[in-house]
Amino acid sequence: MTSLPEKDEESTSGGHVDLIDFRLFERRPDGSVHEGVYGISVSRVREVAVLPRVEPVPDSHPAVEGLFPSRGEQVPVLRLSRWLRIVEAPPEGTVSKVIVCEVDGQVIGLLVHKASRIRTVPWALVRPPPPLVAQRHGATISATTTIENDRTMLVIDIEAIVAGVLGGAEETSDPPETWTGATIMVTDDSSTVRTRMRQILQSAGHRVVETEDGHAALQSLQSGNGIDLLITDVEMPRLSGLELTRALRADPTWSALPIIMQSSLAGEENLRRGREAGCDEYLVKFDAELLLQTVARLLQAQA
Repeated sequence: MTSLPEKDEESTSGGHVDLIDFRLFERRPDGSVHEGVYGISVSRVREVAVLPRVEPVPDSHPAVEGLFPSRGEQVPVLRLSRWLRIVEAPPEGTVSKVIVCEVDGQVIGLLVHKASRIRTVPWALVRPPPPLVAQRHGATISATTTIENDRTMLVIDIEAIVAGVLGGAEETSDPPETWTGATIMVTDDSSTVRTRMRQILQSAGHRVVETEDGHAALQSLQSGNGIDLLITDVEMPRLSGLELTRALRADPTWSALPIIMQSSLAGEENLRRGREAGCDEYLVKFDAELLLQTVARLLQAQA
């Protein structure tokens, strides 16, 4: 086992995201080999390991290689190339790595060909995936950015993978025809997270408006769409949750809007950044009951 790769530079503000740069080698139809550049947020990663021996799991997802031990538990390892439906062609002598990720207590390993560095990328350089990428890889790719030599890095949505392999939120009944609760905006670049949040909030009678990042949320609100409460992720393309919150607090129309930050970024420093930006609550681990309690409390305080 190893710790995380070394960072290129220190992140200095909430306007950056730390991404592990990893590679998958793909054989194209013309016979050429393409080195694909991918990234995943460090906040979702707990360690990087050289591929150990794995134990097969009968009747598992076709992309799951098996189980391997990590910190005292058996963790499923997913061959990411198979999940992305690419024909892999790693160079001879490649020592594959497993990127061990954790999302809301669920742990999974991503088997990749190379993982060697952490990039600190300004959010201004992170964009939603273009249509061709979204068409090929669906919800698995949540964003893109550009690195040196004008190469494109595809940012993995680990929540979508965890939901697809380990199971995500269960589908709820159809939303009510008449809303009894508030209008709540859910802002997150992961469509999987937005779906889960929508189901939970709708089950409590709330109407949900979804936006994919802070930029889209700000545009929606500035165009006149009214909401009673905002739930936002912190790490998002174009405009982060911190930047979105600061912008709303500076606007008299939205300065008193209840704002909940829901993020996997734990620790006192991240909590401090959220508070300084102006959020009312900062929730780290996803807990449906706690989320609904927090929403009810903040809405009641506004009544």
